[in-house]
Amino acid sequence: MNNYFLLLAASFGILISCNSKQNAYKASGIFEAKEVIVSAETAGRIDDLSIEEGTTLQKGQNIGKINCSQQELSTKQANETLQSLSSKTADASANIRVLEKQKSVQENQVKIIED
Repeated sequence: MNNYFLLLAASFGILISCNSKQNAYKASGIFEAKEVIVSAETAGRIDDLSIEEGTTLQKGQNIGKINCSQQELSTKQANETLQSLSSKTADASANIRVLEKQKSVQENQVKIIED
């Protein structure tokens, strides 16, 4: 009988605490978000980003501008190096003439030594 009163008192206490209006909710639910990663084709400093959160985008749409001057300078330097190398190796006739002249001088020196 003692257990019966204890169970009845515990049930009454639970019912009273459930009717408390301190944590009254008007709505509840689960919110889900779809995460999308936006990336660029090249690295660089972002100069302009004209987009706000929640904006719907189309595939291929430009939303900003990336400063890629470092890549442009690297490309220009590589092109200049290639052009410089091609101009140095394009005509070897001048080098051949110098070497032939040196050869003839050395041949003359050998003849003088032999005589």
